Amino acid sequence: MAIEAHPPARAGTKPYAQAERDFFREWSRVMRMVAVYLAKATEFDALAHRSDEPSLRQRFMDMADSYRLLAEERRRHIDDKK
Repeated sequence: MAIEAHPPARAGTKPYAQAERDFFREWSRVMRMVAVYLAKATEFDALAHRSDEPSLRQRFMDMADSYRLLAEERRRHIDDKK
């Protein structure tokens, strides 16, 4: 479902209210995805800092970077839809 920039009906009408709810529900779902990606990145950062093994630490840091890239890509996708 694409996120439209503005709900398509006049303010104060029932279709407008439904469209507005749908818009913000979708926006909330997408933003939660960004937050989840960033939370996962933080988890992998913490694992990297606690790890004593250099190769494992590097893997955890790479995973954290990957989740940050996913969050940034999702954020860019959101900005493109506006």
